[in-house]
Amino acid sequence: MKIKKLVIIFLSTLILATLSSCFTPSPLYGKFADNAGNTITFMEDGTFVATIDGQIFEGTFAIMENVIVLSRTDGSSINSEWDMRGAMLYIWWTDNYGAQQQLNLYKVG
Repeated sequence: MKIKKLVIIFLSTLILATLSSCFTPSPLYGKFADNAGNTITFMEDGTFVATIDGQIFEGTFAIMENVIVLSRTDGSSINSEWDMRGAMLYIWWTDNYGAQQQLNLYKVG
């Protein structure tokens, strides 16, 4: 009986350790901003809020290696390569008219 309990405890601990080691928090979670007033905040639930050139955008995001897909609530979508070096996020933003601008954002929170 004791051996059975020990085996169950060992297997439970092994499964818990395996599952917890698979989770890696994204470096994108948090708030990013630049000196021009542009901000993007990525939440752990897969949503984002951005203020770009004075306009507010909301939606969801998904990361696939070095590509981020921003699905905005207005129905548009942005597929952009992203890069993070230290506390700097480099990402391309596409506005409502299709114009792109590169954003260089600092992690502020």
